[in-house]
Amino acid sequence: MAQAKDRSERGTASERGYTSAWAKARLAYLHEHPLCVAHMEQGQIVQATVVDHIKPHRLWQAKQSGDGKALAAAQKLFWDRSNWQALCKRCHDIKTVKEDGAFGRMIKIDAADACSD
Repeated sequence: MAQAKDRSERGTASERGYTSAWAKARLAYLHEHPLCVAHMEQGQIVQATVVDHIKPHRLWQAKQSGDGKALAAAQKLFWDRSNWQALCKRCHDIKTVKEDGAFGRMIKIDAADACSD
């Protein structure tokens, strides 16, 4: 039940832009950037598994708004490779909680300042 409500509020992965085209771009980016940038900043070597949008694109919200300019801006930000960074899943999850609350929900929770394994 909670997952259905979450999907209705956030949209499906595909509705948020995570299509087969994204899957291909993601794999190519991770091939070029195989290490988690957050761990590298700490002098650690950890394999990246997620391509993170540094600045959240909010594509789903732009689609829902019906505002063509907002949609175009969100799509541009989504595909802007300079807005991507390679992270491990744990670092991405921590970043997501800090930015959005509990993984996209509007409930803010405390999260660790940095990912440390």
